[in-house]
Amino acid sequence: MRMDKLTLRSREALVRAGELAAREGHQAVDAEHLALALVDEPESVVRSVLDRLGTAPGDLAAKFRRALEKQPRVQGSSAEPYITPRLKNILDLAGVEAGRMKDEFVSVEHLLLALAGAEGGAVKAALSEAGVTPDAIYRVLADIRGNQRVTDQNPEAKYEALKRYAVDYTERARQKQTRSGDRSGYGNPPRDPGPQPAKEK
Repeated sequence: MRMDKLTLRSREALVRAGELAAREGHQAVDAEHLALALVDEPESVVRSVLDRLGTAPGDLAAKFRRALEKQPRVQGSSAEPYITPRLKNILDLAGVEAGRMKDEFVSVEHLLLALAGAEGGAVKAALSEAGVTPDAIYRVLADIRGNQRVTDQNPEAKYEALKRYAVDYTERARQKQTRSGDRSGYGNPPRDPGPQPAKEK
């Protein structure tokens, strides 16, 4: 996986995963580090996917942290953590997912799809148990992304604009419905007064 094919959010997730590994004294950055970095980001496509699937990010994060606690720690090492072959394979799978979706760059949703689809491991087990499967992710991504494709390194800005438009449109429709149902007559056509008596000449 070429790093220049990652979106900005994907790079940031990998950086956070590496920082987490270093902070915990782990020699290597693995799938659990990346998974925790993804679900811990409050404003992201991954969080939107989890919300739509009814999955609590905190519950997933707790499971990933418990898995990380089992990894061996090295005290006093100044060496930068390396990427494990398992994580490298996940990054490659994310590239395959991007190609399948006709995207030019690997975004965070591709990373999530790769984590959910990779064989074995605590991450896939936790995601699957929470209902975060590749099929479920594909289903909600259709709503989140619409017909948008990842053609640059900052696609999330387009998704957020689309989301804001959808929220604004829904709010306008709600306000229109509220006005039309207002008993005070605001926004309603004037009532027909009926026939009036003839004026005397």
